[in-house]
Amino acid sequence: MGFFGRLAHKVSAGASRLGHKVSHGVRAGVKYGVDHAGQIASVSGKIAKVANVISKGATMALPFTAEIPFVGEAVAGTAALARGVGLVAGGVNKIAKGVDRANKAVKLVKKYS
Repeated sequence: MGFFGRLAHKVSAGASRLGHKVSHGVRAGVKYGVDHAGQIASVSGKIAKVANVISKGATMALPFTAEIPFVGEAVAGTAALARGVGLVAGGVNKIAKGVDRANKAVKLVKKYS
């Protein structure tokens, strides 16, 4: 086996080890998410509410700050960013609630099986 053959073997072995580590990390992350779905839903719901309040407040302040250099842009950016955070947190909340309900159903079926 020449230099390039050994190099290819080492690269292949390294990629395989990396793939196993990534797979293990993903499995652990999914297990954590399923086990703590109720807490994730609770926290993401609170984040969504706060972000939506910030977004509404910044949107209401926008007409008053639009003429002030840099301030108007900062307020508009804050409103947009808060709206985006609220939407993402709301989506996470819905997914986590669904996972929590499914996890409870699976536990109930296992209990009576």
